[in-house]
Amino acid sequence: MSKSFTHTKLVIIFLCLHCLLSCKQSKNKEVEIQEIKIRIDSLNKSYSTKGEKIFLDSCSSCHRTKRKTDYLLRGILQSLGEPYVKLYITKQDSLIQSKNKLTLAIKEEYGNMGNSHNFKFDDEQLKSITEYLK
Repeated sequence: MSKSFTHTKLVIIFLCLHCLLSCKQSKNKEVEIQEIKIRIDSLNKSYSTKGEKIFLDSCSSCHRTKRKTDYLLRGILQSLGEPYVKLYITKQDSLIQSKNKLTLAIKEEYGNMGNSHNFKFDDEQLKSITEYLK
């Protein structure tokens, strides 16, 4: 056998092994990604469950729950954005004092009611509430 033939065989064998290992790694990555998605879904459901409890305890006296047909908060995160909603929940007075146009418009739309959203929720509680609102 010639050296070039042996060298060609070795290159072909190496390429075949490389392809096989790459395919296996790719499938492992797909499985890993799927497992991560399942864990994230589970975590989001956990946050949502906690968020529902917080909502019922702190918000439902003024706001209806998701189970009601006239649920006015439907789509609030998509339309106003999660960062703004979190800020509004915890610092509405500051937004009003800084003359935030959106906050003033919301306040006016609902008759300038005397209530305000200045809850002292921590980051995890806010995450739970926003997961519930989704």
